[in-house]
Amino acid sequence: MIVRATLGTPTTAKEGDVTYTVYPLSVTETIAGDAASLPQHMGKPALFFLQGVQDLPALSGGQEVFALLYARKADSPLVGFNQGLYPVVNGAVSVSPAGSAATGAGSATGTEVAAPSGAATAPATGTTITTPTALRDAIRAARENR
Repeated sequence: MIVRATLGTPTTAKEGDVTYTVYPLSVTETIAGDAASLPQHMGKPALFFLQGVQDLPALSGGQEVFALLYARKADSPLVGFNQGLYPVVNGAVSVSPAGSAATGAGSATGTEVAAPSGAATAPATGTTITTPTALRDAIRAARENR
């Protein structure tokens, strides 16, 4: 499933002996899949991250993201553990120079973005993708061409 959403304020949820950090989602666009099939918290779709897991991306409430998600609870709901998260910073899709998902820290100024590995490819011209609309269109085109 692929969505564009804004993260809500994180909370904690316990299920038996398991504790999650939960980020409610305000889904603004569903690019692939059915956002209603995401795990729910307090009646809203949400990201459930297992507490104590190392190397998860740094997230904050109010952050806009493109997220490639599993529709079930796991250590991390992000496809590729944390590679399926693409923050939108200052109107541009942001990833780290190494190509893994950015932590949301810093500015997107000067950052170029390739389409998510395995989810979409940049246009044949080799153009980098920095706008949310171009990323959405590249993902949809890649899904149609498979």
